[in-house]
Amino acid sequence: MNTRLQVEHPVSEMVSGVDLVRLQFEVTQGYNIEELDYKLNGHAIELRVIAEKIELDDENDLRFVPDPGHVSEVYFPKKDNVRVIQSIDSGSVVSPYYDSLIAQIICWGKSRREAI
Repeated sequence: MNTRLQVEHPVSEMVSGVDLVRLQFEVTQGYNIEELDYKLNGHAIELRVIAEKIELDDENDLRFVPDPGHVSEVYFPKKDNVRVIQSIDSGSVVSPYYDSLIAQIICWGKSRREAI
């Protein structure tokens, strides 16, 4: 059994209606998922916002490098079909000491095109 939670779990949660994080805790307390009732509904995609910039290395290959600093303003969508998981806000500082992922935006739609 793989007890690790997949990185893209919010996408699965949006199409299944199942809170996978909560469910994992329930399983550790003896809950049996054998009769878990869920229905897949629509499509979802995830966009990852990272604090990185692109540079050319000595061989003219593109490299993504962390780009920490002050965030003056940030706006995220506020819609019923959009979930935002963010570690920054207006006025935040992006640290050079941690992962450069600063936000995940997960969108749901009836079709893949609508999700996009």
